[in-house]
Amino acid sequence: MTAIYSLLLFLGLVALVWFEIRRSERARKRKLTDTFAGRKPLTPEQFYQRYYADSGVPPEVVLAIHRILEQELETALPYLQPQDSFAGNLRFLFEFDSMADVALVLAIEKHFQIQIDDQEAEATRTVAELIQLVANMLAKDQ
Repeated sequence: MTAIYSLLLFLGLVALVWFEIRRSERARKRKLTDTFAGRKPLTPEQFYQRYYADSGVPPEVVLAIHRILEQELETALPYLQPQDSFAGNLRFLFEFDSMADVALVLAIEKHFQIQIDDQEAEATRTVAELIQLVANMLAKDQ
């Protein structure tokens, strides 16, 4: 009898976790929709063309950062804009994973083989600032 109760308790906990994950996913999708309402979707290449083609920032930097953001945040970002703020309208993406900001910096450092110190990371508030920070670091190395 104890084995049956243990099994039922285990199944109940599994169901509870599953429902919480589903609720969290729905909340995340709803927040994405609300955050990016009214924006036209762009491919990463279109994002580069619209915002960075004339900036002197290499396309490889913009495209890689866009891809890394999507991978680390586990979210497609077709509505991303340079002024989007990590501490502002994008903050909810980091609330689902408390280590996402650290993982993001580590992934960027690894990809570009650069070192971003804590002060630089904390001072980087927007997508545009992140792209410019990486582009500037890479330009110094050349």
